[in-house]
Amino acid sequence: MNKFRILAITLFAMLATTAAWTQDDYETTSIDDETQTEVIDSKQYNKWANSKNFKLGVQMMNKVIETSEEENNELEPYETAASLFKKELKQHPKNGYAKCNLAICESHVANITVNKFLVDVFNGEAELPIPDNVSDEERMELLQAYYLQLMDNKLQAIKQTLNTLDEGIAMIPAADKDSRCKALQAKSEILKDNDFDDEVQEACLIEATKVHPCDNSYLNLLYFYSERNNTEKVEKYAQEAETYLPDNAIVQTYMAACAVKAEDYDKALKIINQLIDNNPDDTDLLKMRASTLTHAKQYSEAVDNLVKMANADALDDVYTPLAAIATTSDENLYMVLDAISKQEQHQFSDELPMNWALVEAMMHNNITHDYNKALECTKKAIQINDNVSTLMFLADVYYKLGDVNKALYILDVTAVRDEENDDVLKHKIEMEMNCGMADRVITDSKVQSFLGNSDLMPFSYSCLGWALSAKGDWKNAIDYYEQWAKSEEENITPIYYKARALVLAGQANEGREILDEILASHDFNGNEELKMNVLYYLGRTAESQAILDRLTANTKQVMAMTSEEIDNAEQLPEVMSLYNLACAHSLHGNSDLAMSFLKQHYEGSSDDALNYGYTILDYDFDNVRQIPEFLNIINEFKNRWLNGQYKPAK
Repeated sequence: MNKFRILAITLFAMLATTAAWTQDDYETTSIDDETQTEVIDSKQYNKWANSKNFKLGVQMMNKVIETSEEENNELEPYETAASLFKKELKQHPKNGYAKCNLAICESHVANITVNKFLVDVFNGEAELPIPDNVSDEERMELLQAYYLQLMDNKLQAIKQTLNTLDEGIAMIPAADKDSRCKALQAKSEILKDNDFDDEVQEACLIEATKVHPCDNSYLNLLYFYSERNNTEKVEKYAQEAETYLPDNAIVQTYMAACAVKAEDYDKALKIINQLIDNNPDDTDLLKMRASTLTHAKQYSEAVDNLVKMANADALDDVYTPLAAIATTSDENLYMVLDAISKQEQHQFSDELPMNWALVEAMMHNNITHDYNKALECTKKAIQINDNVSTLMFLADVYYKLGDVNKALYILDVTAVRDEENDDVLKHKIEMEMNCGMADRVITDSKVQSFLGNSDLMPFSYSCLGWALSAKGDWKNAIDYYEQWAKSEEENITPIYYKARALVLAGQANEGREILDEILASHDFNGNEELKMNVLYYLGRTAESQAILDRLTANTKQVMAMTSEEIDNAEQLPEVMSLYNLACAHSLHGNSDLAMSFLKQHYEGSSDDALNYGYTILDYDFDNVRQIPEFLNIINEFKNRWLNGQYKPAK
């Protein structure tokens, strides 16, 4: 939505646009030092303010503020206001306020004109100067050239707007620091929204602080550096801002953040506590204090802080930050659990908005992996609040304990109870797929598709395709993959699945024709795994094996890295999941590697291992299905899980 700022007696619009390009020939214009000696001529000032055209122009821009976002994108009000400001400048050519407003209006006109034209092009409603009798390739080249020319024209218009704005700023009396500063802020927004270089934006924002060191100028500059993670500059200008704005809460917040970065937690907490004293209900400050206490390893205080926040209904998701503290060490985990258990006296009352039994259940489910304890806590949580999310969590706990029938029953009942919540049935279908229940997947997926939720239709079609493929019903599976492709036109995956199904169904020529099209038209940048699979089903196994070798090496490299190394890496290579590596090596006949990765998958720390039934039906494992180790790996896991002994490795 377009935003606006009122400047003294006039108004400057803050531009918002989606277009972006480079502009290396525009530089910011500093305010002429000679103007700094000016004083406001009140007679002239009032003459400008009360001029008919100026007042009407300001009224027109005020009117835009009160309209909807769609109406804000209409040309007429800006063109009308620009016309009025031009008339004003003919009458009073030194009215810098009018000149700045004119520049703002013209920037809107430039952006809206281009954006409207592009929308018309997209909708096929614009007339383009492109002959009808040209090839598709020539048409694309002409369209691209026309687009670039359009963008260049717009860029020139924006540059002219900025020059006009500079002229207007220079004409505003130096004594009116507030208006000059806000005009520079409006200019910085135009620079930002049109993707001018950071250096150009930075110079403009710094100039604003020099003209008028106030809330607006410093806070925008601090946000600029904060957005770019420039801690050094944030600290520098926060300290400078503190001189002019000693009581400004936002400046103090930046100072606290800098102290945290410098690991001076005592200073940070002193600032934060003072801010909270002045505004005890500010949830952002409360979260900041909890985070700072955690960084300072004052875990007990951090937990108490989080619990109090949750009790005061100031924090909806208390599990995530508590879990972050709990996973630092076993000792802190039990300290967190102890803090939670102290809330049990309130379990069956309405005193506390937080369902602490559910929080404790999540701790045991996700951190200690004590699913029996998680089940006990979840049953308490349901007595407090038997909402859909808690019931779904209960089903998951039963599933982890290997009681699949009870888990599915709970999801069945919950789905009937809340028919409008499609996520319940979706979750049930995913659980059935993991257990290899193809018939139930087909039944539930059809129910899901009948619900008419367009967002979930692709999911239903993909599940039906998988289940029917698992049963060997290739004809219907291919039909559902085709419906999936139609429901997600930009998604290449269902097209690939359809092609693969055709190859596996014995219609190799038809399937490989589609695969050839995918290979020729799709950009596999960042998705070498898909390219490998396409090449494999095209019969180009040497090429697909080369990609698999590279992805396997990448995966081993990343698995050997520490968490810190991964976090600090500028870019990680593309990797594959252990399960997909097992599938790929099975397809390529590398049975030893397939078994090795499959074993790692089932012994890993991810709950994704709970898909033994999916593995049994996965035709990617046809080459290794008769190897005793294949069934041994799956059956060992299945027996351990169904006997309630599943526990991911730490």
